[in-house]
Amino acid sequence: MKQVFFFMTMVAMLSIVSCRPSDEVVITTQEAANIEFVEGKTIEQVLEQAQLEGKPIFIDFYTTWCAPCKWLEQDVFSLPNVAGYYNENFINFKVNAEDFDYVALAQEYEVGAYPTLLFLTQDGEFIRKEEGTTSASKFMEWGKDAVIQNEDVK
Repeated sequence: MKQVFFFMTMVAMLSIVSCRPSDEVVITTQEAANIEFVEGKTIEQVLEQAQLEGKPIFIDFYTTWCAPCKWLEQDVFSLPNVAGYYNENFINFKVNAEDFDYVALAQEYEVGAYPTLLFLTQDGEFIRKEEGTTSASKFMEWGKDAVIQNEDVK
């Protein structure tokens, strides 16, 4: 009889414990968004793609050791509204300014600080150049202005 009582007590305790709300909090997040960059191509290939798609070009000149570049990548380029807008409206080109293949391009646009953010029309005409980090709202403002200026060349 004691064994049955012990067994029933154990079953009851397990039932109570298993019905208790979990202390574990499950957080679901939206799928990570990022600006989709073209990498490893020449500026001529990027210009060709921009002309085919009728989109302006955004170039992110960065270096691997640049802390502000990493911050911009993590805290601005990864915001869903920023990534969505730039992915839809630009050919985004990421350029390591210290890579041998891109040193001449960095020199052509007088890149002297990192990050340097460059906006060009679909035909490769200069729109704007900004150096250093920025807020998401300012970055969006620059992008919208570049899209408008690109429309003028179509």
